[in-house]
Amino acid sequence: MSAVSRSDHRKGIKGRATSEELALLLPAQRDCTLKHTNNPLMWGLEPATYSIVMGTLCESIADMNPTRAAELWELAKARCLTSRSLAEDSQHPRHLWFVDDEGQVFEAAYTGNGRYHGYPVPSEWDQARAVVAKW
Repeated sequence: MSAVSRSDHRKGIKGRATSEELALLLPAQRDCTLKHTNNPLMWGLEPATYSIVMGTLCESIADMNPTRAAELWELAKARCLTSRSLAEDSQHPRHLWFVDDEGQVFEAAYTGNGRYHGYPVPSEWDQARAVVAKW
């Protein structure tokens, strides 16, 4: 089994969002989390007073800022890939994926109450290659 298909199975990329999924995502909001930033104040977050296991950083994208993130979120809701699995408490897809015009892959994970938090996926990761292959 190739790295791409292993990754595809692990996260369960279903494919392009259906019209029903897109309608469900339209009112969805984006969340920011301390896990994906070195600059919490820029994102309207209070700095952590405890240790955090960091994820991929939004700031690793050269022009990423709250305005750009909001623009990408609106584009992602209109043309994303969705996961096979649904969030436990709703009909929302557990994960969404989007590729911007520069080829950067983003993943958004459902956090509850119609909200997702998004973050960049490094191009060398299997998951990024799986998303690009389906994009």
